[in-house]
Amino acid sequence: MRLRALEVLAEHTRRGRPTLFETHRCNFTTGATRAAALLELERLLIAVLVRYPTFAFISTERLARVYRRREPEWLEQTLDRRLHTSGHTGRRLAPLAG
Repeated sequence: MRLRALEVLAEHTRRGRPTLFETHRCNFTTGATRAAALLELERLLIAVLVRYPTFAFISTERLARVYRRREPEWLEQTLDRRLHTSGHTGRRLAPLAG
């Protein structure tokens, strides 16, 4: 699971997109299961910081505020990264080019 999360993070980072790690499972578990889930989350977050030392962690509430206010220091400004959507951009834009 950690490897898949890091792969998704790498792709989102390359595209200038946020990555949301859902952690609500911990709210519904107890004992050893909860401890194991929290340990795995801690390992994931450490791995993120090793790969991306300047990475920023913000709440979903803060992310919503960033989008709502269009805060330029948080939003990707380069056109090529903003238009990239998983390899289909060229096909979508081709009819617009004439």
